[in-house]
Amino acid sequence: MPNPASARKPRQSRSRATRQKITEAVIALLGEHGEAAVTHRAIAKRAGVSLAATTYYYDSRTALLADASQALLDRYVAQFKDFVDRHRHDAPAPGNLRRLMLRVIDNATSRDRQQTIAWAEIMVFCSRHADTRELAATWYSTLYEVWSQILALMGETPDRVRLRVLIDQIVGLLFLMLPLHWKAEDVRARLELQPRAKPASRTGRKRAIEPAIPADDARNRIVEAAIRLLAREGSAAVTGRAVAAEAGVAPALPAYHFKPLDSLMSAARERLYEREKARYREARTSVDSSELTPGRLADLTTAILLREVTQYGDLNLASLSVEAEATRESRLRPMVEHWVNDQIEAWSRQFERLGYAGAPSAALLAASLFTGARIRLLSTGSAVSDLAEVRETFDYAFATLRDSRNPL
Repeated sequence: MPNPASARKPRQSRSRATRQKITEAVIALLGEHGEAAVTHRAIAKRAGVSLAATTYYYDSRTALLADASQALLDRYVAQFKDFVDRHRHDAPAPGNLRRLMLRVIDNATSRDRQQTIAWAEIMVFCSRHADTRELAATWYSTLYEVWSQILALMGETPDRVRLRVLIDQIVGLLFLMLPLHWKAEDVRARLELQPRAKPASRTGRKRAIEPAIPADDARNRIVEAAIRLLAREGSAAVTGRAVAAEAGVAPALPAYHFKPLDSLMSAARERLYEREKARYREARTSVDSSELTPGRLADLTTAILLREVTQYGDLNLASLSVEAEATRESRLRPMVEHWVNDQIEAWSRQFERLGYAGAPSAALLAASLFTGARIRLLSTGSAVSDLAEVRETFDYAFATLRDSRNPL
């Protein structure tokens, strides 16, 4: 857990103003350039303060991110406190919950987009660094409190499982929307209850699967090195020099095999996608489709998620790093969108086999839930108590999707 003493508390109004400038600079840099851009020197320049001021108040990057995380959380809570106060004596109808959630998503991906990206960067940072996972845990405990109040205000029982599904779906949907630049109206269209033949068509060109390459091949070693760097340090760490050192090859080889070098990121992400698809495909084929039931689907989904966040947690972190970069880099979006649509179509086929009405919209919600649960477990450390609740989460979610009782 970040040491509270590592961030000095301001004693005077001028000190508070300086610290506020620093915090705003951290949030801006996270949203515009990613976590790797958060250095004392860059923050000092962005905030218009001296370098000495940044190191005086914050002795580490972790302290800077912790303060930014708390500032974002305070703003989020303040918005919902205002909503609760305004409706305490005039409770909104339960049917307005869906409209409220879509409005939250709309604000997060449009008006507050840079702040939402900054928050997403912090969640990925927490997933990568065990000593910061308390930051993510604080976010989730606060989300439970806030949404519990909202549900109670709307006359609903704030059941723990329902809250977990609700929050995971919102978080997952945000992580899907941000790199693809989806708008709230795009989500509303996909969530229409009218039956649709398919989800929105793919906009990204399907890439050819990279052929199998011998393990000692230099190109293969370079791609694998890039994946390891993505998992450990994020997309900014994938430089020619760093990849060469990680792969144990000559410094010039990454640029020789990947022209421009940016194409290495795409090659790494493509390989990650193909491996992930192969793992999912292997799991799905272990169940006879003629014997599929909502319960069996919940069992299967639970097994897949638990394996992803434990056995393949590092590969999931590498994927998240690329998707975070795609929020800023348009060249990565077609590939990410292709992968997201593949997931949604796979879910839709499962729900069609089960006879769910509105299978495509249920598929988007299931994909959001899976993504949100993955983010929550990775960022908070995958405690045994949380892993034990996964089956219950999917069982409840699939039942509400079948009965059209899901709030989204």
